Amino acid sequence: MTVEHSSKSLTQVVNEASSGNILLPNFQRQFVWTADAHRQIAASVLINIPCGSLLLVTGKSTDFSSRRVGHSQSETDNQTGTPCEFLLDGQQRVSTLRALFSDPFEGDWIEAYNQTFTRLRSRWSMRVKPAKPEDPDLFGWKMLRFKELPPEPDLVSDAIVQHPVTKTKNFDKWAHPAFERDAKRSAQQLRIGASAAADGQVPLWEVCNSDEFTIAKNALDEIAEDRRKEMLAAIRDNELSLEDLDNFLKPDELPEDVTDDEVDNRLRDRKYAWIQAILNLLRKVKEFKLSTITLTADELSKAIAIFEAINRGGTPLSAFDLVTARYARGQSGHSLPELVQDFIAQYPSVLPPAVSTKSAYTEWAAEDNVGLVEGALTTNFKTQFLQSMSMNRALSRHGPGHRFTVDEIKPQNTLQFSSADVDEFWQPSCDAILQAWRFLQIRCGVKDEGALRNKLLILPIAVTLPTISESDIKKFDMVEYWYWCSVLTNTYTNRQNENAAADANQLREWLANPNGPNPFSSREQRVFNDEGYSSRETLLRTSEESRVGTDVGQYLLQFVCASGGRDLLTDQLLNVQRDSLQDHHLIPLATATTIGQSSSEIRKGKTPIAELLNSPLNRAYVLKSTNLSIGSKSLQQYISSIKDSAKSSIHLTLDSSYTQKDSNFDEYARDTLGARFDQVKSAAVKHLSNLRPAL
Repeated sequence: MTVEHSSKSLTQVVNEASSGNILLPNFQRQFVWTADAHRQIAASVLINIPCGSLLLVTGKSTDFSSRRVGHSQSETDNQTGTPCEFLLDGQQRVSTLRALFSDPFEGDWIEAYNQTFTRLRSRWSMRVKPAKPEDPDLFGWKMLRFKELPPEPDLVSDAIVQHPVTKTKNFDKWAHPAFERDAKRSAQQLRIGASAAADGQVPLWEVCNSDEFTIAKNALDEIAEDRRKEMLAAIRDNELSLEDLDNFLKPDELPEDVTDDEVDNRLRDRKYAWIQAILNLLRKVKEFKLSTITLTADELSKAIAIFEAINRGGTPLSAFDLVTARYARGQSGHSLPELVQDFIAQYPSVLPPAVSTKSAYTEWAAEDNVGLVEGALTTNFKTQFLQSMSMNRALSRHGPGHRFTVDEIKPQNTLQFSSADVDEFWQPSCDAILQAWRFLQIRCGVKDEGALRNKLLILPIAVTLPTISESDIKKFDMVEYWYWCSVLTNTYTNRQNENAAADANQLREWLANPNGPNPFSSREQRVFNDEGYSSRETLLRTSEESRVGTDVGQYLLQFVCASGGRDLLTDQLLNVQRDSLQDHHLIPLATATTIGQSSSEIRKGKTPIAELLNSPLNRAYVLKSTNLSIGSKSLQQYISSIKDSAKSSIHLTLDSSYTQKDSNFDEYARDTLGARFDQVKSAAVKHLSNLRPAL
């Protein structure tokens, strides 16, 4: 793969970003860099340290749905198809550099404020006069002598000053765009410069906006003039020696040879030289080189590999990003992420009859739960959404009886989608994934996206639920039956892609003919019988070789919760969406202190009793407040505080008369958890029998 490297000046990049010649494809990544990150990259530019490559794709403004750099909303007026470049990697850097070294608030500042990401609503300046006597004199203000900045970014970054722009206040602050707004331009610039000088600062927003540096010159002139007068007074008062001033005396010249007028003239020359040295620094910033890699639109498939090579450790470029980039608004006039986000935010909260089978649930919300969290689409949801789109297009092309291949469930298939394909399949695919998540949370107790350990499990659910009537409880039961048979066995431990494709095919066929053969009957026989995964010996850790993975632990928590699990202390039915739940040790680890081990040793699980107490059989969801309360109780106090109905709901038998001092703790714990295994398995067998169609 051949890649052409080039470069652009900072001024060129910033001005092209401001004018719309460089646009951001609607990946909908939020601007996340902090004020400290602004200072760090400003310092890097000031001392000429490279700050990474930009990845660009050439095209026309109508090619991709996009927005201006630094703006939070999509473009609405780029329908003319003008030539431009799309920034695939470098949004944080270019947005920050534009905020630092240009003036995004020029013109209608209120409109600019409304369009700009919150973290970019600031102007920036450079402190050239130390704020305190003990601060480093980076710009040579004390002697009006500046050569270059030290090559220490952390030190230089301390001189970069943020001035937050607010919409309703601080109009009297010199860095605010409304400051002296009614004055004529030259008068306004003069007053800004004078006020900046009073703070010992020079505005940075002229760097890419002006060749004149009018405000900076005004500020520097006042700062330097004040310092010149201070130095002249100090010389006259014999507090400052001419010999201490670098290059002030000519060769072989003595201080007494220099007249007072000559001292004054040389200090004036020194002042102007210092001003020019600072301005030259800013002029060099204008020409700071940013490395670029530019692709043509037909080379988009190279972007992921290039991105990973030039941006290790950054937010990965995903298939969703590239599909978004290629979707030029389609028929809707909106970007794909905007469409999906709005769909999730407006998803109905009313529960269909076949989903709402538990009294703990009366409604369900997707936003800030799954898919869309804190205003951004989650990585898992974006991948699942693309997989669903790929599967839906396959069904559309080949008919409802089509049997999926492994390749057809891969998100990369959607890279070849046209805008028409996206228009056709985005909404049913988004709906399918949300239906699946609603089902998983309410029917199966899956707390959040992280609790679904095997991510591909969602695909058979997403491809089947939209084909079932929302009042058909028996068919929803069949889907739930498949889920428990899959997660309470080691089916998805390996070959997840193959299993997901095969299960999507078999589950659809079974739902179409519920009275036909049950394709998952052999899987049902393995529930809580799979050696090394969910068998009694494995979960009780009865041999040194027995180890339990994280997956079955999550699914055991879910099964107990979904089967009517109650909180241990409040006895309320648990709701995985509403309640703040924590994974709780039923026999507390604090009891380890009576058997000669610390809680930290127990958590490491290196002894038989530690292995046992860390088993999934010793875990259950409880309210966060309950977990905190139980943590401080002794075993006897803890047991006596649990209501029988709560113990029964999580299949737990704890002897309230148990006295730890007089008993074999190891035996007690093993008997208790062994009894729990038997009860959970019995409950699972009964539940699966009720879920599958009667023979």
